[in-house]
Amino acid sequence: MPRCSCGSTQTRYDRSLGGREVCARCGRPSKQGLSFPGTWTFNKRRSNKADKSDNNTNYIAQFIGLSITILATVLPSLPVIDRRYFISLANSNLPDGSPPGQFGDLTSDPVFQSVIKQGGQIILTTKLEDNPGDRPGDTGLGSIAGNWDPNTGTMNLRTGEYTFDQYIETLKHEAIHMAQSCKANSLKSAMIPIGLPITDKGLALMDGFRESNPSYYNSSIEREAFSYMLLDSREIAGIVDEQCGSKPWIPFFGHLRSILQVIYLKYF
Repeated sequence: MPRCSCGSTQTRYDRSLGGREVCARCGRPSKQGLSFPGTWTFNKRRSNKADKSDNNTNYIAQFIGLSITILATVLPSLPVIDRRYFISLANSNLPDGSPPGQFGDLTSDPVFQSVIKQGGQIILTTKLEDNPGDRPGDTGLGSIAGNWDPNTGTMNLRTGEYTFDQYIETLKHEAIHMAQSCKANSLKSAMIPIGLPITDKGLALMDGFRESNPSYYNSSIEREAFSYMLLDSREIAGIVDEQCGSKPWIPFFGHLRSILQVIYLKYF
């Protein structure tokens, strides 16, 4: 049986020492790891429980921090919708758009459906931000009919005096850009080339930019998009499905964003 250095095995609690346990014979305070029955075991268990609690707290904090980092990395941001120009938005929760009917027959196109299925979303608007080449004194792209925003995982289509076929071509072109973001592992990734061969027809479509905007003309991602925008819609949809659908986290986080987007659209 553990003993005090004086040989006693009895203890008492000394009020003058704040109720501390001391030797009943010599008054020596008990210390962790020494002497008295139960004292070391009790304190050790208490210490172990405190350590485990601290560790659990640290693990939870690390898990939350990691989760936020992952979400910030792969979850597309919500686009700021300017209500003055906004017409409709389509995503996995709003496949026909909200308000509905504004996209017309575009919703039945395989490319439109593939973009929605793989977590992208499409906004129909009356205005898009101009390209750098549109600024006074510059030459460049002119008024654009659509764009792909990799930060928000959103395709923007601008209304105007366009034929249905022109809308389909724009949809296909921007869908290739979506696939290029997926190639880089998320909808909000900067676009990189998929590796599709560049065609003479694609370069011919870009010929007008050779002098007016050389950087655009020489862009590998644009050359790829122009080379394949004239393919059949089913072929373009297949490229999107291959690049985005083969990485299950891309449509998952895209659909999660769609839920948040619906909330934003309804209440803000």
